[in-house]
Amino acid sequence: MKTGIRIALTGTASASLLALTGCAGLFGPDLENPPLLSEIDDLMWQSMEEAGSVTMTADLDDFAKVEPESADAMRQMIGDELSDLRIYGALDGSGTAISLDDNDLMIGFGGDEAYLSGNAIFGLLEQQSFGFSAQEEEMLNELSDEFSDSWLDYSDELENDAAVGDSFDIRTLLDELQDSWEDGDDGESPVEREKLSDEGTHEIRNDQDVWIYEGEEEGQELVLEADPDAPKIKEITNEDDVSLKFSKWGDTEAPQRPDDSDIITEQEFEQRVNEAVMGGSSFGTSPNESEFDVDTPNDNPFETDDTPTDSESRLPEPKLAE
Repeated sequence: MKTGIRIALTGTASASLLALTGCAGLFGPDLENPPLLSEIDDLMWQSMEEAGSVTMTADLDDFAKVEPESADAMRQMIGDELSDLRIYGALDGSGTAISLDDNDLMIGFGGDEAYLSGNAIFGLLEQQSFGFSAQEEEMLNELSDEFSDSWLDYSDELENDAAVGDSFDIRTLLDELQDSWEDGDDGESPVEREKLSDEGTHEIRNDQDVWIYEGEEEGQELVLEADPDAPKIKEITNEDDVSLKFSKWGDTEAPQRPDDSDIITEQEFEQRVNEAVMGGSSFGTSPNESEFDVDTPNDNPFETDDTPTDSESRLPEPKLAE
């Protein structure tokens, strides 16, 4: 009698467990058999949008392959021992930042408010040759210390050029990546959708299950998080072995607006430099031109732009991310 009861209870418990887990899903979803890319690409974009935030990372050496001058300018801003160019923020457009490793170069909010790092500006200035005397160089170093934690208000530049303001938004970058993915425009996406295999393979990379969809050219691949319910891009690599990595989906913290006490205007900044280094004379090339103009980020780190600028100043215009 007791044996029969034990068997009945065991059978009931087993049946209940199987019902709860869905039998075949007793050990979790089958990740080793990737779905066809055509079956999940819409879900992929939806899942990424719903994540709310993301960090995009490109190796600076890879970036230098397509934008050598911009990569060199970035290293001048922060230092030679840098490895990663990062763009991160919230996908609702409320906050986006561009950084080298953990050093933010530029932060923007809502497409109409942006700030440049004082550290980055002086890092670039210190690499230039202006024929300053030893005393002037010393003054410049003192200014660097003075403005080390300051942020230059660059909002007017975005207001004067709506297209630039709209482009300084990580959501815009992701949308353009999706458009080029769907339309086959390789100007934005490192790998075009039509050039990727519909069938994927399973791998474990960095202790995480991923699905790999290879491209037509050697080295091309799309790497997705192996999640049947919410697949997301982890990495896209083109035939030149240039990669764009995606991480911290939903866990990326958006940049914070600087305190008012840490913000200075372009006019205040240039006046302070003029007074300390140039003895009050104009440091710019014209009354309406700023010596601290920089190209704001445009589209994506893999797109090049050979269009010459209308004018040149004594300082180069580092293209933070084109």
